[in-house]
Amino acid sequence: MFSSLFGKRRSSPVRDEVPPIPGPKPDDGYVIVDPSSPGNSLYPNVNEVRQPSRPAPPAPVPKAYDQTFHYLQGVPFMLSRELQMAKNKDAFATEIGDLLAFLTSKINMSSYSYDFSVEKSVLKEC
Repeated sequence: MFSSLFGKRRSSPVRDEVPPIPGPKPDDGYVIVDPSSPGNSLYPNVNEVRQPSRPAPPAPVPKAYDQTFHYLQGVPFMLSRELQMAKNKDAFATEIGDLLAFLTSKINMSSYSYDFSVEKSVLKEC
């Protein structure tokens, strides 16, 4: 039934035995290496040489790093020339004082107080 789909089964292929051509073998680019190497080789056998045992090196000690870090570290900062002048320092301090007084009078600081009650209730539940 399947022979009509796939064809008839073929017998084993016929091999023509051609005798090899006498003469030197063609160079195929491969070099056969003999596993038994000669005693006088270019490199010494490492397996036979035993290295003197040495004590293990000491474990590295972690360096103590400074944990303090300021976010403006490394940022170049200079005051303007007007602020650096000696005669304007008093005027600048007065202006800053007036500005702080104005802001504290306009802003109701009691409305900005936060007691962390929500966070504390979450911690109590855990």
